Amino acid sequence: MNQDIFSRVMRTSWLSLHQSMQVRNHQLQSIDFVILAAQKNMRQKALREAFRNKTEFCVYITDAHLKKLHLVQKGAIEEKRLPLRSVLENGSILRLPELDGNIVVVNNSDIDSDNRMANFSIFYELHPSTIFIGWDSDNHHTLQVSMAMASLVDFYVQAHPENFYDLSRFNSLRAYVPLGVFFITMADSIKLLPRVLKSKRSDEPRGYFSQHGVFEWRNRVIATLSNSYESVGFQFNGEFLHTDKMTEYFENMTQNKAHWVVPALNDVSGRIFEIFLAGGIPLLPESLRFHPGLEGMDGNHVVYYSLNDVVDPRNVLEEAINKFNHGGANGIRSRFDYAISNHADRRLEKILSMAASYFEFVYN
Repeated sequence: MNQDIFSRVMRTSWLSLHQSMQVRNHQLQSIDFVILAAQKNMRQKALREAFRNKTEFCVYITDAHLKKLHLVQKGAIEEKRLPLRSVLENGSILRLPELDGNIVVVNNSDIDSDNRMANFSIFYELHPSTIFIGWDSDNHHTLQVSMAMASLVDFYVQAHPENFYDLSRFNSLRAYVPLGVFFITMADSIKLLPRVLKSKRSDEPRGYFSQHGVFEWRNRVIATLSNSYESVGFQFNGEFLHTDKMTEYFENMTQNKAHWVVPALNDVSGRIFEIFLAGGIPLLPESLRFHPGLEGMDGNHVVYYSLNDVVDPRNVLEEAINKFNHGGANGIRSRFDYAISNHADRRLEKILSMAASYFEFVYN
């Protein structure tokens, strides 16, 4: 390693990180967090008393980012949709009696504006007999929203390991559950299998990304890859992931054997599981090789790339194509099954089981 580069990197990181950590750690020791923890714990214990051994209740799932999710197992549990964003944007009616004695599952996208966040703080306080579970998709980079969400739910679940300690100061009852296939229902996902198995695929890699101005390093990696492949670049509009065009999106993904993944901040994104659902081989950054969010994944179904591979990607792409060809239909089916087993419905099942273990309601 070049000692001059090492010294410059260490000097830059030490000055910026040390100063910010000192300030942040000092702020997180504030007495206000002790008061918040005490109030939060009182509410959580009261909810546990109210829900203990409860078998019949409704789980409300918000209809924005989570609208494709469904309960895997129901029994006496009812499932309903809650248009929380609309309720919060309107702000005129923030008390819904039908939520009393039930559970609400929310996402950070439901409260990611100043108006909705402010109204949700009122909404939460007006429903003291409702268990609010928050599943935060973006705790790795929208920290302000994440801090608010952790404060305003009874059980906080983050989809990324980052900022674990910081967020624990806002809610000690929390867990890490990674993302999965989010934007298409499990039933519709299973219907894709015949197309996934039969599709004719190109050896050209696929990699369509949205451009995020704040992630300069990520944007630079994508721009470099686009110099090598026309099928990789900033050509992706994620808005239609929330529409009925998802089947078309996944069918297009089945046209390629290999797919580049360039995460925003070293996160295990839902895109990885979408690639598996489409039967493809994801090209992942080396930093994700031992990531807990990919636990149980067969190493024969993924290729890892280094920074040098971004400059000259021919070898890693060839490795991915060889893995795809060698695995054949069995490999495609194995990747598809891995995606189904990690569908967001399965993740939600795990989250509700965790919540049941604390609040002691019956969920099995």
